[in-house]
Amino acid sequence: MEFTRVKLALTCLGLITIVLIQILYISSKLGINCDIKDVFLKYEIDKNFKSNEILPATEERQRQLPDALIIGVRKGGTRALLDAMALHPQIKAARREVHFFDQNETYSLGIEWYRQQMPFSHFGQLTIEKTPAYFASSITPSRVYQLNKNMKIIIILRDPVIRTISDFTQVSLKLKKY
Repeated sequence: MEFTRVKLALTCLGLITIVLIQILYISSKLGINCDIKDVFLKYEIDKNFKSNEILPATEERQRQLPDALIIGVRKGGTRALLDAMALHPQIKAARREVHFFDQNETYSLGIEWYRQQMPFSHFGQLTIEKTPAYFASSITPSRVYQLNKNMKIIIILRDPVIRTISDFTQVSLKLKKY
């Protein structure tokens, strides 16, 4: 029993290390200065910690258009990346796929509608949206460029055979439910 707890603790530490490395790598690619000790200092284990203590409450929060888009293929790992990035206190993530750039119905609702789909954030925080379908859309690139020619695009790809098996399994399980 004791060996299992040690093994679990080591596994958790390994996963935390991997997530922190990913956060540092993504931060460097987005041009964010991220010091790993700042991450640890802000997230000390403290029962009295409140998430709104990261930034002063006096700063006004607003919905901002995204600074970066995560795109990719279904079952490619886009959600895992978004969740890992959202652990960083300077990153705010839209929690659902907006499909603004790839669907005419949502695109016709306009930029203000799109902004309202984003989370509240403070000045200086990055806002990120994830919609994997942008990857396969032929109209998305020009629409993104029209909105923000400096938009960062993060593309997630996966081994096509493993991805196809994972996708087939998920679709098959959904069909069996109905």
